Amino acid sequence: MARHGVHHIGLATHDPEATIKFYTEKLGWTYVLNDLLRPGSGGSMRHFWFDTGDGSYFAFLHPKDVPGIPSNFATDIGSGLGVPRGFYHIALWVDDVAALEAKQKLLISRGVDASLLVDHDYCTSFYFTDPNGIQLEYCATNRAFNEGDKDMNSVGTTTVLTDDPVAAQKVLTDMMSVAAVVPEIEAAG
Repeated sequence: MARHGVHHIGLATHDPEATIKFYTEKLGWTYVLNDLLRPGSGGSMRHFWFDTGDGSYFAFLHPKDVPGIPSNFATDIGSGLGVPRGFYHIALWVDDVAALEAKQKLLISRGVDASLLVDHDYCTSFYFTDPNGIQLEYCATNRAFNEGDKDMNSVGTTTVLTDDPVAAQKVLTDMMSVAAVVPEIEAAG
């Protein structure tokens, strides 16, 4: 059997309506399924899906009064585990940097707080969060991986594409919740 990629990513929400609004109005995805699950122990779980447009889906569960499921669990994954937001995130594919820049401009025009572009050497991306605190990323591959990439010292450095070191620091801190070394930028002229 041929493997074609990820079928769906399963996530959770406390606010289905905000989640539906974000994924349909901000990201432009299609809301395709709304199901109601009734666990034998009681309560219910709304189970709803979005078509991402590339053959894969995001599915969300919204539990209500289900015994054994707390009403205040962390939906952003990382905070519940006590790690920075960037440790658990979902990166979405775009074909190239031009498409990435267009996607970033579109999301910003729709009110999404998208980060500056980040050049990781092998890919370029930008980051944002959904209403559940889940960190998302749109990413374009810059080059094919090679054998030398397995050597931790061979890959280039991550660079936030800006002339503003304060803005660069904010992006890196938002991703990893720690201060990062930002290279000094020489004044033009």
